[in-house]
Amino acid sequence: MERRVALNDLLTFSRPLDSISADLHRFPWDSESELAEMTVEVAIDVLGRALRGDLTPVDIEEWANLIESREDIGFPYDDESLLMDLVFDLANPALNGPITDEKLRNWVSQLEAASHSQEGFVDK
Repeated sequence: MERRVALNDLLTFSRPLDSISADLHRFPWDSESELAEMTVEVAIDVLGRALRGDLTPVDIEEWANLIESREDIGFPYDDESLLMDLVFDLANPALNGPITDEKLRNWVSQLEAASHSQEGFVDK
């Protein structure tokens, strides 16, 4: 499996995490470049799936743990801080409190606000 494919599978949570994790363990943790990008839209999709009951709080914690601190995953410049905060919060419920529907709804609201604030923006 190609590293980029495994990273994109992770970001989109498109297959079981144990399978993705096994694929990613074949590659070094460090990376000279970012090979995949986590976007607000991808995060909203994954959190929405959790809110619908398709993913559990444990799934979300494990997902965020696999993303946290990877050098081969990047974030869009305008959303980097927000997305890094999201990943840290969800990857560390012992520090930040349990992953609840309320917490997920709050994150979705913040992500949607960030997404809407950039609509119509034209870089000149």
